[in-house]
Amino acid sequence: MYEVTTQAFANGGACIASIETGSEQGKKVFVWGALPNERVSIQVTRDTKHYLVANVARIIKASEHRVLPRDVDSYASTSPLQIADFEYENSLKAGLIKDAFTLQKTDIERLSARKVEVKSDGNEYNYRNKYNFAFLPNTFDFACTLRGTHTLFPAKTISLPTNAVLSAANMITEPLTAINFNPKYIKSLLIRSNSDEKTIARLYVTNEELAENVMDVLSKSEKLTKLAQSNALEVVFYDNFLPPKQSKSLKNSQKHSNSLRKRQLTLTDTICNRTFTYSIDSFWQVNQAVYEMCLRDIKNALKRLRAGKNRENACEILDLYSGVGSIGLTVSEKDDFITLVEIDENSHEAALINIQQNSFQHAKAIKTSADKVLSHISKDQILILDPPRAGISTSLQSKIQEVMPKTVIYLSCNPVTQARDIKPLLEKYKIEFNCGYNFFSKTAHVEHLVVLSRENE
Repeated sequence: MYEVTTQAFANGGACIASIETGSEQGKKVFVWGALPNERVSIQVTRDTKHYLVANVARIIKASEHRVLPRDVDSYASTSPLQIADFEYENSLKAGLIKDAFTLQKTDIERLSARKVEVKSDGNEYNYRNKYNFAFLPNTFDFACTLRGTHTLFPAKTISLPTNAVLSAANMITEPLTAINFNPKYIKSLLIRSNSDEKTIARLYVTNEELAENVMDVLSKSEKLTKLAQSNALEVVFYDNFLPPKQSKSLKNSQKHSNSLRKRQLTLTDTICNRTFTYSIDSFWQVNQAVYEMCLRDIKNALKRLRAGKNRENACEILDLYSGVGSIGLTVSEKDDFITLVEIDENSHEAALINIQQNSFQHAKAIKTSADKVLSHISKDQILILDPPRAGISTSLQSKIQEVMPKTVIYLSCNPVTQARDIKPLLEKYKIEFNCGYNFFSKTAHVEHLVVLSRENE
């Protein structure tokens, strides 16, 4: 057991400290359950050659920003910033963004001539519109995975999902509990809600013979039947379960599926006056309110750029990693020429629907990877990038440097890879706008937007 004083907040959610005494003196330690500038005693959980990992055992001197967590039993694994007041949380995330660019020897605040800001709608909890519930073995008690392990532990309260998602989860598990259904055949429960609190769900059942039995039980539930009839809830059962990494083959591998209502698992939402349809499997931001703030900022930045000299009325827009088209179709004008590029089949299918239902006459969707459409990148183009955490490939980065599209919009869920990708572009581009967004309140994740335009434009 050591006593340490925590220093910086690290990417991932732990705080950095140094061992002060003994044989490990000077060794770095990542402390979970602490805030910067706290004096704590720690219990080491992992000892490597170069660093330690530890949990807080006792708070000796607390930060003035420390608050009581809402989910006492699970916050450390699911949302470590439940112990920080919200204003301080946003400042910590702004620090993560600055640190990411500093690692690349890039002063983001000097180049953008503005302080890094992290925006939020002020809603700390009940914002996640999609949640995958796990269960304790042989029970219908909700569980979380212990950080860094595959061990499940009880989660008496889960405060991040929307109230609609939580309500649906209870409605689905209650009738099964009432008949003493053996929970060992339930793998997990995936639920998604929209802004109107309409809910779709998928319950993974691992025993084929019991799949129909489960369906019969839930079909007879008065609450579920009424919700299904009012289009507020749909439940789908699969007789086999595939790990998340194999989810793409789920449709082809299922032998049996059933639902309370025979229709596709989709939801519809309106964002920035555009209507979007998306499925339970396609990509849609989990915090729609903050996402809309981000989209409005992109649209306003483009409006300023369009107003500049030699800006044509209609623009060519290439949206890579487009998902269901929620960025490209929202920030563009109806007469723009838009290409949405997405490799995921479910998201691509939704994008086709969204193009049609929003009456875009000059928009198309291509189902392929971003690296296979490099030839589509052109000089007089607005290029939108919203890649996964790994960032963009070196081939895509090189193509951008070669062609130099007039505007690059880069929204990232990982500022570290974003800073890496943007650094070489800053030789020929200037930062028109940048901002952070707290899409994932109480977690250590933060989104960052950078809008680039060619120098001397």
